Amino acid sequence: MLNATNICSLGNERIKLGAAVKIPKKRSRKYLDQHKLCKWNHTKFLGITIDSQLTWKPHCSDLISKLNSCCYQIRVLRTIIDLDFLMSFYYAQIESRISYGICFWGSGTMLNEVFILQKRIIRCLAKIDNRTSCKEYFSSLNILTVYGLYALQILELIHVNISDFVFNGDFHTYPTRSRNKLSIPLHHFATVGKTHQVFGLKMYNSLSGNVKAVRGIFAR
Repeated sequence: MLNATNICSLGNERIKLGAAVKIPKKRSRKYLDQHKLCKWNHTKFLGITIDSQLTWKPHCSDLISKLNSCCYQIRVLRTIIDLDFLMSFYYAQIESRISYGICFWGSGTMLNEVFILQKRIIRCLAKIDNRTSCKEYFSSLNILTVYGLYALQILELIHVNISDFVFNGDFHTYPTRSRNKLSIPLHHFATVGKTHQVFGLKMYNSLSGNVKAVRGIFAR
């Protein structure tokens, strides 16, 4: 009978564990058609940084760095130009960066950090101190929050591509109250529930029929 403490089984080979033994490692495929493959933790595609775990932290970190620079520019510009030009600067340099691809990275964990930085920018536009609430200034300046932009882009994405989604009425012929609502796919992870495939469908189902029927309501 073999001693389990002295024998290590590797596939069909047995190695005696007496002295130091170099155990062969399982080789992973690093070449494809004689081209070496390199593993990267994140990469940039069409201006959006995609990481291997889909946490969107690299993209949000890059976005926060750019927004910090824009915040400093607003501090300088507000002393020489009026609010109308500052708002043009905000829409061109800040909101355009925040809203770009937010329907994808908006489900990440760093969305609140982007929102905190957005509130700092609003305080710079309104020339108020850090302890003053900026909630009313979002309305007076006609600026959507990060969460509002996230919801708007998701609803717009679903509304434009409504023919690609499945309704509850497609599975039966009974006149139920929810037959005209979009079918929400089953999911087991909370992260999936924050994405546009689940969270967006729930928001769209919560809209009234009159709102959905308004033509061009989600037009840019």
